[in-house]
Amino acid sequence: MGTVGAMAIETPPDNNATAEEKPSRLVAKFVEVVDARFLEYDKPLLLAVVIGGLTLLLGIIILILQLTTDVFNVDAKSTAISYPQFYGSMDDQRRWYQQVTSNVQTDTEAHSETTTTTELCITLIQVAVPDHDGKDKAMPFWSNVAGTLAVPYLEPCWPGDNFMNGQSINPNSISVDDVWNGDDGNQVSISLCPGVYNTYSVSAQTPTHDKHTIVGGDAIKALVNEPNLLSTNYLVEVTCPPFNYAKGAIPWIAEYKQTVTIKANTGASVGDAIGTAFAYATYIQVFITVVLVNAMLLGNCIKQTSGEGIDDSAEIAEKLANMAQQAMDRR
Repeated sequence: MGTVGAMAIETPPDNNATAEEKPSRLVAKFVEVVDARFLEYDKPLLLAVVIGGLTLLLGIIILILQLTTDVFNVDAKSTAISYPQFYGSMDDQRRWYQQVTSNVQTDTEAHSETTTTTELCITLIQVAVPDHDGKDKAMPFWSNVAGTLAVPYLEPCWPGDNFMNGQSINPNSISVDDVWNGDDGNQVSISLCPGVYNTYSVSAQTPTHDKHTIVGGDAIKALVNEPNLLSTNYLVEVTCPPFNYAKGAIPWIAEYKQTVTIKANTGASVGDAIGTAFAYATYIQVFITVVLVNAMLLGNCIKQTSGEGIDDSAEIAEKLANMAQQAMDRR
């Protein structure tokens, strides 16, 4: 009989430890899809599931917000200014003004809406003054009378608060005193352009004015205190006349400042929304990765087993700069 020698007993390998150190090929492939750097830690599958899941969830939320709200819509605005002239009576001026400014055009397509608005304000009004009024270059209320009189020049006239405030006309008036009904807002209101009030000028020779030109709305309105033998006061002399004593409408040549504003609000199509969601997902994943991995390392929830670890501070700074630039471009 032979001698029985001593047997060496080996400890069986810890399958769990091996699995954590070297994940299966399938798990490794999944982790690499999310972020291959997770393989440098002892729990790569946990990191991939948590970070990948949060990124996917937030990406879906961004996609839904784009398709159901206007949070990600892009607003654009353009303005064009012109100075048209309109020839017509006071009623024609009001009618044309209302037609132009009340026409707010809105064009709606699948993912965008464009709105066009027009604003008008007065820069100057002139009327044709017959030759017989050329003596002092004043423009009495009754000056523009139809007939065979010559019309050698145009005279600037003051629109008057009655016209600009939208008062209606008394068609049965027999004097300049009761032309207006005093009902502000009955008709469309039209204002002078900003800055025009202080520079508006008219021509009138009055007992207290040696010069023909009177500048500024306040100085023009002050003419109401100067009596005139031809009419009630000198303000009437320079105010744009709506009609003559024969009740004939007097045409005005009015110069306007026209401001056309186009506003466009553009949303994202389904394809664009998906692309934007993917783009934001990259920023989201970088941020979540840095915060979560470092928090789990500090809490000893995971350990680094190889490689240099995750340090995305430079990438985060670059992506934040890109996001800030995109936000500025969207304005």
